[in-house]
Amino acid sequence: MTKKEATVPELYFAKYPVTNKHYRRFIAFLSEEKASLEKTSLGQFAESLRAKAEKIEGFKKYLEKNPKTWAEQMRSRYEDDKRFNGEDQPVVGVTWFAAAADSHWLNEQQRATRIFRLPTETEWEWAASGGVREYPWGKDDPDDKRANYGENVGQTTPVGNYPNGATPEGLMDMSGNVWEWMENLYGKGAYTPEARALRGGSWSYTTVNMPCAVRNDLHPGVLWSSNGFRLVAGQSLF
Repeated sequence: MTKKEATVPELYFAKYPVTNKHYRRFIAFLSEEKASLEKTSLGQFAESLRAKAEKIEGFKKYLEKNPKTWAEQMRSRYEDDKRFNGEDQPVVGVTWFAAAADSHWLNEQQRATRIFRLPTETEWEWAASGGVREYPWGKDDPDDKRANYGENVGQTTPVGNYPNGATPEGLMDMSGNVWEWMENLYGKGAYTPEARALRGGSWSYTTVNMPCAVRNDLHPGVLWSSNGFRLVAGQSLF
């Protein structure tokens, strides 16, 4: 939190973090299991994703040369772990690069006027706090009726399980369950220059990490069970 005023562009926030059900469709496309049903081929997608990767530090290096290996490369690290692999649980164990690739794939399929992408920290904090709330639901301290945190459950929970913790606008799981990858670099104070920001706390972190203004940072190639992502539809940042 910088305490500086910022202008947030008009955009649509996804109600929930991306689930395993959605992400598996992306992986199925990469593995060409369902490529014939999509609006773009794997070859076309690979060409456009590589063009995007050219503009982002570390992304080109991350992508393996053969796109036919991307399905395994971007598959959730916890795909076979019963604690995290339920269809309605948020996908975890994916890198920032994989999350960005998923949003790019969605754009290629939708070909809509609005661009799907990860939110920036400014956008996320505004959506979570409305500029005034300490927590997405208000000022009251977190409890097990509002969020999944502090290993109270011992794993992620299906998205939307905590309606008492929603924002007034109806956004779910903005605090607890999974840290959400942000579009932007963390910047000053990061443990590595390539680190991307995350927001929201998670199932395994304490209440200290749950206020809307709390930040976290990780290398974009990290695969943890506490990290997921949420998409927004708005203007392109590139």
